[in-house]
Amino acid sequence: EWSPLSSSTAAALEIGIDALFTLETSLRFVVYPNRRYFLLDAFNLIDFCAAAPMVLRCMAGFAVSIDDKEDWLGHYLLCFVPVLRLLKILRRYRQFHLLLKAFRLAGEALPVMLFCYFVGLLLFAALIYTCERPDNVESLS
Repeated sequence: EWSPLSSSTAAALEIGIDALFTLETSLRFVVYPNRRYFLLDAFNLIDFCAAAPMVLRCMAGFAVSIDDKEDWLGHYLLCFVPVLRLLKILRRYRQFHLLLKAFRLAGEALPVMLFCYFVGLLLFAALIYTCERPDNVESLS
């Protein structure tokens, strides 16, 4: 079966990318002024998760083939690592930060909306309970 990259070339490329991600995340962690805040930032947690495959790749023997997809480690390396790499790229987009800010602002209004929803729900449930004949609803009789 034809493949654009040989397995050794693909393994070397994956190791290089993982090493670059690990080095970048480690350097940012070392020079960050407050490490507690560094670990609490969601983007930095995603970066740590994107750097973790370097250790897992060492455990798997560096070269992972499509046949290793049945193993949990191979499944993680072949399926979830590309998603983590794409999530790592998201920190560079201003529009994504704007979208997150919009979700935070909408989340501030969420408790009031839920309260109004539950008041309306209880009000109409009480009205139905009051107006409906008990023999019309099986669970009430």
